Formats: sequence, structure tokens, C-alpha cells
Amino acid sequence: MQLRGGQVLARDTILNAVWLPVAEAEATLTVRAGASLPTGRLGSDISFTPFSTRSVDPHVVVSGVAGGAWLGLADLEARVPLYAGPDDVRQGAWLRGDLRGARRLGKGAVWAGASSVRVTPTDTGFGAFTEVAAVAGGAWTPGERLGLNAQLRVPVYGAPSDAPYDLAAGLGLTWVTGTSAPDHH
Repeated sequence: MQLRGGQVLARDTILNAVWLPVAEAEATLTVRAGASLPTGRLGSDISFTPFSTRSVDPHVVVSGVAGGAWLGLADLEARVPLYAGPDDVRQGAWLRGDLRGARRLGKGAVWAGASSVRVTPTDTGFGAFTEVAAVAGGAWTPGERLGLNAQLRVPVYGAPSDAPYDLAAGLGLTWVTGTSAPDHH
């Protein structure tokens, strides 16, 4: 979900398959591959929509986490829209990289860091965008299969300089199906 212009709008639904090539007590490497489904109300009616194109978009995310009570986190994500959304514009490919520090707190964590995004032009030649943002948020896992998160993104640099938003807030829900995560106790 994203807050925009005083409205809370749903982003596209994302379905992922997850692979954990490294799942140790103090280090994990996660690869998520999947696709977004065009269920959101956000589309390319704004020039930069990182999580909603209202089309089916394959994507891959590689995430690493290391540490104990204090954590270092790194993410790299790529997404490629396959076709135009209802506005008849196919958004450009999207690449995001994040570096964050976090502190575990009970069944959750709070984090802060930096994020960079690069969006290539749409099929009509507009919409290319580069951004560097300060990010902060938190996550809570009340159960083995349920995860809740909230995040805030504040752009500190954008090119072109007319950033399409001043701040983005998001809420997320994760439900895990299938086998349980390995027990490290």
C-alpha cells in the first residue's frame, strides 16, 4: 500500500518463490523470484511507480543479512514489465539496491539505510529516473508464517530533479506457505 495525495492506494500483488542457499543463525542469503499481478490501483499515471505498473512483471530479488542483535542488510532487485498497463504505457525496467543497518527487537527489527533506484525509459521514451533515498522501517513476525512491515522512503537526490513524490510510506503483509524455515536453536 502507498500513501499518495491523501489517499491510500494498493500496489500490485507480488507472488514469489523463495530459495535460501544460506540459512545460518547469523547469516542468510535469500533469492526470491516471481511476478507482480495487476491488482493495484497505482499505475503509470505518475512518472515513477516502483511497485505498481498494473501489468505482469517478472522480478528477482537477492537479499543478504548478517549479524546477531545488530544486522547488516543488502538487497538487489530487478523488475521488467512485459506489457503496457491500462494506460497503454509499458514502464521501463527497474533496478533497486539497498544497504541498511538494523537492530533486532523481540520478534521484530527496526532499520535505516540508503536505497538507490534506476528506472529505464518507458516504451514511449519518457519516465527514465534515478533516485537515491533515505529509508527507514520495521518488521514484525508474530507467527511462523506471518510477517508485517512498514517503511518510509524520503528521496534525497533525483534525476531528473523534479522528483515525483516527497515521501513514500508503505505497509506490507507476508504470508509464507509450504515448509517451515529451518530451526536454528
